Amino acid sequence: MMRLACTPAGRFTRCTDETLSIEFEYPATWGCIESRLRPSDSGLSYDYLFGRRTLAEALPLRAGGRSRDFGAGRGPVPTDFRGFGDTLSCDVCAKSSSPICQEVKTDIIWKVEFTDSYDLCHLPTIESVASAAFEPVVRIEANLPNNPTINGFVFQAPFLSEQSSEELNGNLLPLLGLGSALQVHECPTPAWPRAAWSPCVPSVVTKCDDDASRQAFNSQVQAFVERVKSGSLDAETLENLDDLMHLATSISFKQESGN
Repeated sequence: MMRLACTPAGRFTRCTDETLSIEFEYPATWGCIESRLRPSDSGLSYDYLFGRRTLAEALPLRAGGRSRDFGAGRGPVPTDFRGFGDTLSCDVCAKSSSPICQEVKTDIIWKVEFTDSYDLCHLPTIESVASAAFEPVVRIEANLPNNPTINGFVFQAPFLSEQSSEELNGNLLPLLGLGSALQVHECPTPAWPRAAWSPCVPSVVTKCDDDASRQAFNSQVQAFVERVKSGSLDAETLENLDDLMHLATSISFKQESGN
């Protein structure tokens, strides 16, 4: 684990990352950064830990990247980003499924990504369904095609204020039978004798199989996307978005600045 060279810069912290050969400013509220470079099944992974928290404790805040030849014997995670490959940064948004996407500068992309009904309806466990939340994030992608170690790095962070999060989840999740509307069917207390018990797995009842419910959810999400585009949000949420745009625009490549 290595601590980055960082200095205070008002509401932000300015850092130099020698591994990535970049400089950037991030919100000081995230805490100090420690970096971790590790070999994987193939290639390398590189991740930040914020405020002495583990990766799991910091979720949904993430920052990390991978080498071009990275491979791992597991499913993908948001920081499994290996750069844009053969795609020019000016063409990335045209190929992206993100409803809000812009090229901030060459090799830097700023996106807002939203949870849809498919994501929430295909959670793997009852526990994850019970704690499901609509949690859009800003994703900042830095393409590092000439870096000898890591070829892509991403910052991914939530931006909703607590007020907006509670309002949106209260309105959206019940449309899918989730959140406060979730029904959990627990297993009945088995009768004796034990040998007569029949297997039972707790289950949940949602509206995920109802086309109209999913369409209503996705329509409400699209309405919120339009609110983000027009800036029709509460002051704290707008400030969070501004801070994340500041992070994106602050990223500079050391080789370009002559350092």
